[in-house]
Amino acid sequence: MRKPRKLLEDARYHVTARTVHKRLLIENPEVKEMFLEVLERAKSKFTFKIDNFVLMNNHFHLIIQPGKSTSLSTIMKWILQTFAIRYNKANKLWGHFWGGRFFSSIIPNFKEYLRIFVYIDQNPVVVNLVKKAEDWLWGALSFRRRGCKKIIDDDMPWLQLCFPRHKQLLLT
Repeated sequence: MRKPRKLLEDARYHVTARTVHKRLLIENPEVKEMFLEVLERAKSKFTFKIDNFVLMNNHFHLIIQPGKSTSLSTIMKWILQTFAIRYNKANKLWGHFWGGRFFSSIIPNFKEYLRIFVYIDQNPVVVNLVKKAEDWLWGALSFRRRGCKKIIDDDMPWLQLCFPRHKQLLLT
């Protein structure tokens, strides 16, 4: 029997999900765009904020804060299920896309929030996909640089204080 998720009202969560067998199913730019479209649709369907995200070739990371009456599990079920259905339909496939349940952890304090925020930004750099995090097209840094606010929420003044690179990209 699986353990129930810890859910707290007004909490921010670090959420990640991997493809089945860690296969590089999200490697193709069109597939990445499809996933981002699903995220954008989820934002119009449910109440939640995304502070930071990165979409990699076989997984993604989010810092997400569900709205007052919105369940993290409901949001993530919809995102993962909707994307899997769209992917399978587009590729004439069936079966599992995601490798099990999504992982989520409550971000307990600001220090941990900062650590996770940087970890998410640096994910494509660490695995040598790009030299600078803002060059990865499928992450919040690039979205801020391009002025794309459909997925990320920028109503956080402290973001600019703690992450000057995000602020700098907003101004360029």
